[in-house]
Amino acid sequence: MLVQLMRGGQVRSLRMAAVLRDPTQNIFLRPGDLVTLDHAPQRVVVLGATNKQSEVFFGKARLTLAEAIGNGGGLADRQAAPYGVYVLRYERADIAGRLRTAPLPDYLTLGDTVPVVYHVDFRSAEGMLLAQNFQMRDLDIVYVTT
Repeated sequence: MLVQLMRGGQVRSLRMAAVLRDPTQNIFLRPGDLVTLDHAPQRVVVLGATNKQSEVFFGKARLTLAEAIGNGGGLADRQAAPYGVYVLRYERADIAGRLRTAPLPDYLTLGDTVPVVYHVDFRSAEGMLLAQNFQMRDLDIVYVTT
């Protein structure tokens, strides 16, 4: 659920889970405020060598990479390269800059976000544990290579 507040000509949006999790986000309303609730489910797209390429809806506040792949049918036994699982997302430029060892090329920056590719190796226990704790974000793409 997405909560939108219009106050004084400005509109702010926040997920209901964030409002409930962080008391500082739960503000008092003022006369003239307009609050709307919008059913806007978060989702990721699972592509490549999986048993079912699909759009996976969170269905709850938090979805991990392991859950996204599981809900996407899992890795296809005869096709998937378990060492080739990738998550593609846009990160804020300051975060992307900290992830890289070389400076970011200017052409990669799209406003204040930069495309980032995360790689997970499912052949190891470490990779599976990482997938169990890697939190997905709305509109992420999970790609499994062959």
